[in-house]
Amino acid sequence: IKEFDKAVQFVAAAQAIREKQLGPNHPATLTGKVNLVFSCLAAARLQDAVKSMTGLADALADLVNQLPDNAGQSTGHPAVAQIDLVLNRILERSDPDSFAYPVLELNLLDVAFLALQGPALLGKVSQLQERFHRCFGVDDPRCIGIDLWMAFIYDATGQQRLASDRYEELLARAEKALP
Repeated sequence: IKEFDKAVQFVAAAQAIREKQLGPNHPATLTGKVNLVFSCLAAARLQDAVKSMTGLADALADLVNQLPDNAGQSTGHPAVAQIDLVLNRILERSDPDSFAYPVLELNLLDVAFLALQGPALLGKVSQLQERFHRCFGVDDPRCIGIDLWMAFIYDATGQQRLASDRYEELLARAEKALP
């Protein structure tokens, strides 16, 4: 099968319909944004994946900005359920036992694109990370997910030292959280 480019076209078209019919914060629209990111990655369409990640970061920012600082686990705010839905879908799509993604081989155009667009995405996710930390606390699983995304972006933009530091910090936090 492996017709990833066709899959990206289908997922993008479905996402546009969801956005128009259901609105930007509907659960199906939010999970569709995640599916589009991962479909682009599966098709090795890095530029489209980065654009989709930027849209996903904007959607998450809209949700987390609805929450008060120190919202924590106790809030019954609908934005928390939507955030959890998105993060759980990211975890599902990141599972190597369920989905296999090709190793991205970057060409010169991809490297140039990352050099230009990476800092903007990094800035958005960094702001999102700060907001998640204020709302949920650094050891909340939601924050660990956002921190992992930051490490991934550092890695993808060639900042391996920062990525490595983040991955090590995340591992230490995860080990501390385990029983």
